[in-house]
Amino acid sequence: MKSFTHWLYRNRRIAENPLSHLDGLNPELDIRHRRRALSEEELAALIEAARTGPVVEGLSGEDRAML
Repeated sequence: MKSFTHWLYRNRRIAENPLSHLDGLNPELDIRHRRRALSEEELAALIEAARTGPVVEGLSGEDRAML
């Protein structure tokens, strides 16, 4: 979000950056969840769940699976 508002400000789409005063988080120090890559099986299950799911925000399951 900070990068987006900085882009808006830099391109004169907003008068000032409302988030410029915020500090970024250090992901090395703020470990709430261990991040890892999905296994092939987990990725396949995720794609299949998207494919067979209902329409969400105007996107069909097939479209979400493709994304």
